[in-house]
Amino acid sequence: MIELPFTIDRSSRIKLPYQVADGLRSAIQSGVWKSGERLPSSRELKEALGVSVRAPMEALQILASEGLITLREKCGAVVTFARSPLAKGRILLIVPGGAQVRSVSVLMENVRRTLNAAGYLVVTTSVLREKDFVDDDSDPYDLRQLEYDLKLSYSLVLLYGEPPWTDGIVKLLMGAKYPFLIAGGPAADAPNCVGGILFDSQAGVKEFAEHCRMAHIRRVTLVRKWRSDGKNLALALRSVGAKVDFMTVPQQMGRGRPEALWEVSFSAFEKRFERAGTKWLPDLLCFTDDHCFQGASISLMTRGVRVPHDVRIVTLTNNGMRPPFYCSIACLENDLEAQAETISKSMLDYLDAGRPIAEGLSFGSRYILGETFP
Repeated sequence: MIELPFTIDRSSRIKLPYQVADGLRSAIQSGVWKSGERLPSSRELKEALGVSVRAPMEALQILASEGLITLREKCGAVVTFARSPLAKGRILLIVPGGAQVRSVSVLMENVRRTLNAAGYLVVTTSVLREKDFVDDDSDPYDLRQLEYDLKLSYSLVLLYGEPPWTDGIVKLLMGAKYPFLIAGGPAADAPNCVGGILFDSQAGVKEFAEHCRMAHIRRVTLVRKWRSDGKNLALALRSVGAKVDFMTVPQQMGRGRPEALWEVSFSAFEKRFERAGTKWLPDLLCFTDDHCFQGASISLMTRGVRVPHDVRIVTLTNNGMRPPFYCSIACLENDLEAQAETISKSMLDYLDAGRPIAEGLSFGSRYILGETFP
């Protein structure tokens, strides 16, 4: 039986495929397996870790999607990640949620490519949930893998995430000796924090609210997954005379995953229709998460609700990830490519030119018209 440089923790609430992927990723990036070498097969990993073969198979698919390995017929998993001794420096990208949060993974992959092209060796590490998110939770992550990764040396560390959920990660970085940058949140009060790039929650909102005023929208239901979601939208809508109420999808185990959000939003809408028919529908349904929209849209179509005749719809989403619908969707869209460009340029200005991270940098969403809210 082969010996692996990592173990799994069956008591952890982190799913086994993500634990296996993180262990293999760290081993590849630290040089245990080098470019061109073959990783143990999924069957060998199964026997060494004492898990079902499904966990290592899913883990290898995750690493293949990140570009660290190539899955070849008959050869198995071959490492494609190459460490360059001529790199200008070593950068650590911290990805809260890892492959479980697709938008963050896409954003960080764009940042990684730009930094690689500029000559930097980039290491990406996932910080996965140890427990379900709740509002104002400052410590939902398992930090053991990050503690290990921070034992290596870096020219700069990037954390993408907003408080309070990333507060535990920030505290760990404040105790490290490397400079770090926060994207999506304010700079931390620490000598080694070189800056923060804020997410502007008001970007696009004023234009959206003005559209609501011009369309004579009087009643809006904000559909959200967290009680803290949508406060800025509610204030903007009320400022143009709309009455706003909230619909929060029920708390449940693992509901942060897309398939769970879809299910709970579908069930929530079905219960409302069973209780009140279509009389409860407002002038506008505003979704703070596009996975919630997906579940709700199936319920709306099942019940014969016509969009936009019976109700108008707008959702928050990310560019390139807009959910499917039978007509174009009005949305407040985050441009992940533009965000990655802002982050990458700031990092390269700091690394190559020694320029401090500019104060007041921010990125946000843009309002896009669609047939769901003509």
